[in-house]
Amino acid sequence: MSKENTMETIEKARLWIFLGLAFALALIPQLIFFLNSSYYDGEGQMRDSTSFLLAYSMLTPTIAVLLTRMFTREGLALTGENSLKLGLDLKKSTILVLAAAIFLPWLTRELGILMDGVLFPESIDLAKVDKEIRPILWMIPMVGLGNSIMLSFGGLGEELGWRGYMMPKLEKIFGPVKSVVLGGIIWGAWHYVGICFGHNFGLDYWGAPWIGMLVFTVFTIFENAFLTLLTKKSNSVWPAAFAHAVNNSGTSILAFMVNEKCLPEVESRFGVISMLPMAVIGLVCLIMLSKTGTRNKEKAS
Repeated sequence: MSKENTMETIEKARLWIFLGLAFALALIPQLIFFLNSSYYDGEGQMRDSTSFLLAYSMLTPTIAVLLTRMFTREGLALTGENSLKLGLDLKKSTILVLAAAIFLPWLTRELGILMDGVLFPESIDLAKVDKEIRPILWMIPMVGLGNSIMLSFGGLGEELGWRGYMMPKLEKIFGPVKSVVLGGIIWGAWHYVGICFGHNFGLDYWGAPWIGMLVFTVFTIFENAFLTLLTKKSNSVWPAAFAHAVNNSGTSILAFMVNEKCLPEVESRFGVISMLPMAVIGLVCLIMLSKTGTRNKEKAS
């Protein structure tokens, strides 16, 4: 067996160990919890215990990376080649990547709500924004984005695993385009247990939970392209962690204008409509990743 084939076999083994740990550490506790409790309390609010479980789950990819690296003697370098990618060189190009990471997820959410308002005008109620709130409305996303950045460690818990470890190994095996699609499917599947019990979409929608899993997987493929490009351009997991945190925060100005009478309908279709702006960004990122992969092949040949 050639040295190249040996290294590929080792990388595949490391990848399988990581995925096995990441799924087991998150999904086994989730199954035990949800089979003995419910996602929501009697008033339809997320239980505190559910929030704790989800916070723990977001850390499991990082725990899986650390265990895998120790088991396989891969090392725990913080920066550089084959590292945890925890460094962040604040040069001009990286600052642009950080700006994209922080603002694009927010803009896609605003565009999603705007598109819903255009398609279903009754869902937007401009009268909700009174004269006292209007002058400070612009501050809402700034506060939300600031909180997201400060609380980005939850996003970092996932990004060290998915973009920092899984994606480089998948790309070595499958190339940039196939790895993004496969990585997005894997990342989406990691959420399936939660979706089956009401995470992200609830359970009151047509085709639950299968349609929810399908829609979420399409979203994670596009989102994976975006987050992978951020990581590659900065050689750091921090921009992806920031973007992940902003996306999870749900920060939005237009959300304050949604008609409360239409709120259940808006929430039920928002997952699909809001995915469209991210789909465009994801496709652009996928094309950029593909071109980068082609240039790297030409240099190597």
